[in-house]
Amino acid sequence: ASVGLALAVLAALALAEPVIPNLEDFSSTWQTFLPDDLAPRHALALPTANSLVGSIIADENVFAVRSGTFPPFTQGPYSPVLRNQSHLGRLLVDGQPTDTAYYQWTPYSFRRRDVLQNTVTEIRLSFTEPIIYARASVASASTVSLELLPEFRKFTNPNCTHWDFPTDMEADPPCWNWYAPRPYLNQSSQFPLLFHDMASGLIVVGDTQSTAITVIAISQESNNFTTFNTRPNGASIDWKVPPTGDPLLIEYVALIGDRSQQSALTMKALQISAAFGTAFDNAITARQSQFADALTPKNTRYSGHLPLLETTDDDVARVYYTAIISVLALERIGLPFITCNNSHNRMFMVGAAENATTNIFFWDNAYFSTLLVMLDPDTVQCMIRTFYRQDVGGHDPTAGWGYDWESGHAVGAWYAANDMSLFKLAVYYLTITGNFKFLDEKIDGITVLDQMTYYATYWKSLVTPGATLADYGEAHNLLECVPSYIHQVAAFNAADVWMMRIMARVYAARGNSTFSRQLTQDADTLAKAVQTLYVPGQGVWMARYPNGSSTVVRHVIDLVYVSEFMHADLSPQQSREMLRFATTELLTPHWMRAQSLLDPYANFSDRSDHGPYGAYDGWVPCTVSTFAREGNLTAGEAFLRSTAVVTTIGPYGQAHAVRPPLLPYKPFVYTLFNELGGGGFADTIITSVFGLQPAAASLQSPTDPPLLNPSAARSIVGTLHNAAWQGRTYTATSGPSGVTWRPTK
Repeated sequence: ASVGLALAVLAALALAEPVIPNLEDFSSTWQTFLPDDLAPRHALALPTANSLVGSIIADENVFAVRSGTFPPFTQGPYSPVLRNQSHLGRLLVDGQPTDTAYYQWTPYSFRRRDVLQNTVTEIRLSFTEPIIYARASVASASTVSLELLPEFRKFTNPNCTHWDFPTDMEADPPCWNWYAPRPYLNQSSQFPLLFHDMASGLIVVGDTQSTAITVIAISQESNNFTTFNTRPNGASIDWKVPPTGDPLLIEYVALIGDRSQQSALTMKALQISAAFGTAFDNAITARQSQFADALTPKNTRYSGHLPLLETTDDDVARVYYTAIISVLALERIGLPFITCNNSHNRMFMVGAAENATTNIFFWDNAYFSTLLVMLDPDTVQCMIRTFYRQDVGGHDPTAGWGYDWESGHAVGAWYAANDMSLFKLAVYYLTITGNFKFLDEKIDGITVLDQMTYYATYWKSLVTPGATLADYGEAHNLLECVPSYIHQVAAFNAADVWMMRIMARVYAARGNSTFSRQLTQDADTLAKAVQTLYVPGQGVWMARYPNGSSTVVRHVIDLVYVSEFMHADLSPQQSREMLRFATTELLTPHWMRAQSLLDPYANFSDRSDHGPYGAYDGWVPCTVSTFAREGNLTAGEAFLRSTAVVTTIGPYGQAHAVRPPLLPYKPFVYTLFNELGGGGFADTIITSVFGLQPAAASLQSPTDPPLLNPSAARSIVGTLHNAAWQGRTYTATSGPSGVTWRPTK
């Protein structure tokens, strides 16, 4: 539980130097895990632990773990529906499997308890190696049994021809895509016990289908077991609980690697088992060091850094730092196709731990571009150099929704958001870093300038005869789960307006006034066409179909994107109506709905990210920014504060659902426990509360930080220390008098 961020900030003020918070302060409260009658479809998600090389999920058994992903190694048994199938760490107390009743996520682990709270467990990961540390304490029992039956496999085949998990794995074997390849159910016989040593409590389990091995050792503190039972695919170990009434301590370490490393991994497992407590504690130290580096100028880990927020507003601090922690949790190193970032060899994956574990979505980066560029501009440049390749995202007809860093392939269906997202990432990189020469660098023989121009004008190829607006395709190209939001939609046509206007400024500055005027004219014409989709008096927009018919869509996507990309084209009346729509139909006491319950197609979407029963975590900060942009920052700040309760559940993920009268919760189905979009919360604090507007700056020459309504009063009082802008650091302050950005002396 939090020890009080406000006290930490007051201490910082007394010392005159702001203090980097302690990660433990951002742990969740203990959550109740009670799958309801719709489980697992609407069950509460169980937590994930992450490291620089992978992730693992808590299974329903209080000590078992599942879906470990340490590329190129993954853990089975996989099932798209069934849970409680893993026997790696499965715990039985007095002969009965003991299930999770409560869990707590921390930035470096997850903890679980049984319903009587007699069993308490914690799982941590080595920060830089595929190693699992597991600790359990069991009281009020006679006997305890631990099953250690790992099913890890090595997948090195990079060929990806699909993005659904295959139904026939022999005909179409799994590959690295949205679904990581995994051993399936009922394959335990393929993971034989290769070696065991009863005296040290050590086993080595292999895989007949790959060269993967798992080496597991019981810690010396736990080497008081009564029975060591070998199984064809591992071992089960029994203990008696001390008659003194003291809890029984069980600890083990599991190392995943290649069979060629068996001797070295065995030696290392024994070394860790002899000093398990030290290794267990190092998992915290390493994660805290990463967090501190991210907030420290001139650190040796990242090519940039993030501003340190100083405020006595505990809710805002929790939101800001949880957003950063959520992004850092998805940092990965060592994947084979991170080839342009040799100085750091890092990238940020879109999610963890079961799906999208080696993917990045172009669209998701657009929600927190400011944070990304400030933190690590070298990595962002690596992203651009990869994404702008013609076989990845540089040519729309061949692009998917993202890129897989393990296989080196573009993956997924083409998204309508691609052009905007790839364009925006470059805009923010150019303006925040001031590396304007990058515009003229070539990627696959095409300058960044020309590629950005391609993105800004590609929409013209999507205009059907007799239409003015671009047709952005079917549901799988857009929101996937909202069947009415298809074809000619406001959000991405508005993005085209924005992109053309930015490029018009660039070409004007370069002396190409003719092309600049043409871009401006095209943008103005398209903006007027977007306005024909507006529903007067309601604050919402229509989707128009090829047969000329239209449907009103009451969704956050048009609210936030038309505001972001066509704010200057909106009348004051439209701004008021849009905010009224958001307030009356989307916002809930502590979260929001992506789709209004009044939308005519609300009953046709049951997803918590883009449907009416919750919202993708990135939509919420976008909505806060919309309130700021459209003239009611005070309401936006109040909404931002109200969402802080979500940070007591765990990190930001793919979505949080709303289920009256309960508070928001992290749902199981369709969602990732960890996901990058929540980084947008830190973004919106920097760009809306403190006002920085990177897209308003020149892409050609240095400028002071452009600010959103700097004289408008802020109810959030605070200071951003060491905010980076074009090679300088600034101190930004917010309060009743507005915002100021002053260069650091």
